[in-house]
Amino acid sequence: MPMQSCVLIAHEVGYVREAIALALRQERPDLDVREIAPERLDDALRALEQDRHAVVVGTHPTALMQQQAHGWVVLVSEGPGAAFVGTDDAWRTIKRPGFTDVIGAILEQLDRSPAPTPWPGSDPADPPGAPEAPGG
Repeated sequence: MPMQSCVLIAHEVGYVREAIALALRQERPDLDVREIAPERLDDALRALEQDRHAVVVGTHPTALMQQQAHGWVVLVSEGPGAAFVGTDDAWRTIKRPGFTDVIGAILEQLDRSPAPTPWPGSDPADPPGAPEAPGG
C-alpha cells in the first residue's frame, strides 16, 4: 500500500495555521491537513497512522519532528523572518519568505520521494537477500 501524505500545521499563531491550511486545501483538496497546537506536535507525530508520512509546518522544531517527519518547514518570525525547509538533518533557508514561498516549500516537501522504510525487526543495512559481508 502506498504511503499517504498529511501536513501537520503547528504554528503558534492560530490565524496563520488557518491560512496555511486553507491554502493547502485549495491547492490539494484531497490532502490530509491537520491543524494542531505547537505543544501537541510530538503527540500528533506519535499518533500518525503507519501508512502516513507527515510534513510538519511550525515555529518550534522538535527532535521527534526532525527524526520522524517526511519533511518540515520551520517559520521564524523574529528579525527579518526566515523559513528553514528540510528533511532529517539537512535543510535550506528561505530569507524573508512570502506566503506563496511557504506554501511552495510545503508542497515541495510533500512531492519529495519518501526515503525507504526498513523492514520491521530488521537492520535496514542488511535487507533480506543481501549478500553476506566478507568473512561473515
